[in-house]
Amino acid sequence: MSIKVVLCVALIVHFLAAYKPVITFHGINGNEHDFDRLKEWTEKYHPGQLFLLNPIFRRTESVFMNLPYQVLGLAASIERMKAEHNFTSHHLLCHSQGALVCRAYLQSFDHSCENFISLSGPQMGQFGATLYWENYMPFLRNLSTHEAHTLFYMRGVQYMITVANFWNDPWHHEEFLRESVFLPKYNYEKNEQFKQNFMKLKLAVFYGSPGDEVIEPWESAVFGFFNTSKPAYDYQMLTYRDQEVYTQDYFGLRTMGLQNRVIIKEIPNVNHGGWIFREDIFADYSLPYLT
Repeated sequence: MSIKVVLCVALIVHFLAAYKPVITFHGINGNEHDFDRLKEWTEKYHPGQLFLLNPIFRRTESVFMNLPYQVLGLAASIERMKAEHNFTSHHLLCHSQGALVCRAYLQSFDHSCENFISLSGPQMGQFGATLYWENYMPFLRNLSTHEAHTLFYMRGVQYMITVANFWNDPWHHEEFLRESVFLPKYNYEKNEQFKQNFMKLKLAVFYGSPGDEVIEPWESAVFGFFNTSKPAYDYQMLTYRDQEVYTQDYFGLRTMGLQNRVIIKEIPNVNHGGWIFREDIFADYSLPYLT
């Protein structure tokens, strides 16, 4: 074998080995095949990169298996993939509810993730779009946004319906902090272990869009939310820089931002499914961080 052939082979092996594996996690009422197109596009732009579809909490399981349980399931699934494919470090690419679960996983575990990309995840919770939830939870029919807290903050419902775990009613903030078993733990509690774990990331990327028809308010995807320190009826929206989760640096968001290790960005004209169904959006906003 000639020296040129050996060098070419070595160069190819080097570039293939340079890409970290990508682990995905879908949103509510989805499954691993939501990422089929992204897998194809990854093979197109990054030949040889391992892109893993995560076959957990499919369809109705994603709706009715509470998020604390899903965090544990995601952790176990990641460890299985690492053992099966013989790798250590990786990236996480997560959509919608799955992006919130992924962030909770990164706070909860001593992980080996390098880059985390959150595609329109309800990072500050959900308050609205009840008509959307009715499509697969018909018992919510005729339940208005302002009435939902009477159901979602019941303790039994907290362990039965995932939306209840991140339902954040600004009119009933104290009730939310008291009764929700999931989101307050990850957004409003000082936990040095959570901070240490999350800050193991090299980079965290959070995307949202005003064109999103599912996440309400859409700003939640980029850590914006209503001002809960005053009467919420004025609908004053605060950006991430004015949120307690950022100013108090509960899990390292502000510190990582100062270190240029966090990207929080709104992208115009992307609907909720666009993050995983549009090649241009994937190529422009996710692919650059899947190296």
